[in-house]
Amino acid sequence: MKLLGREFRVIENGLDPVEILAFLDSITGSSETTLKRLEQFVYLQKRAEAMEAIVKEAQSMAEHVKQQAISEAEAERAQVIEKAKSIAETMIDQTEKTCIASMESVNSFILEALTKVKEKVQEIVAMSIQEGQQNLNTATNVRN
Repeated sequence: MKLLGREFRVIENGLDPVEILAFLDSITGSSETTLKRLEQFVYLQKRAEAMEAIVKEAQSMAEHVKQQAISEAEAERAQVIEKAKSIAETMIDQTEKTCIASMESVNSFILEALTKVKEKVQEIVAMSIQEGQQNLNTATNVRN
């Protein structure tokens, strides 16, 4: 007789109890194995979901760290630029002061040189006037 896709021997009082017990053992064993496999699958699925959550959290943390690093780098960059501007301004001020001091020194030198030239010119003019007067006196005396 065929039952549940399996052929069983028929004996006087019905089906062979040994075959039926063997069949039930195989079904029960198969069911227990399937149940264990199902439990393992559920466990693994939960682990996978937990891993996905951990990965998502890690990605979120990495993005946060990245944004924080960008923010800190931008702040440091701004500080470096400000410091460079300050140094440049100081250098410009010092250069300007040095140029002014050099110009004042050159002006002083030129003024001193012009004063000496003026004095020399005045001497030459005075001597020329005196010589001219002497020549004039000599020429006047010679005429008289």
